[in-house]
Amino acid sequence: LKENKMSRVLMGVTTLAALVALSVTAHALSVTNRDSAEHSLRITEGSAERTVMIQPDETLSDVCIKDCTIALEDGEAKQFDGTESVTIKGDNLTTTIEGDDLTTVE
Repeated sequence: LKENKMSRVLMGVTTLAALVALSVTAHALSVTNRDSAEHSLRITEGSAERTVMIQPDETLSDVCIKDCTIALEDGEAKQFDGTESVTIKGDNLTTTIEGDDLTTVE
């Protein structure tokens, strides 16, 4: 009886951990490049900064999971909360807000 109860508790904890991991990943910022040229992105999240290249029609997932700043190579930086779907189009960063069309982030 004790083993059966412990088994159920362990299964519950494992399921909860998997759901938490999926929810963090599902809400992380992604960037899609809709331009015909590659772009260099400077991503700052907290005190960490990194530069990544994104090819035409490429999508980068899990770019940041909390507040971050993304700058294109022209130096213009935009702030995001880490849950958006960001698109590069016409050398601009745009974001999709649930239920809305693409709008330029200002």
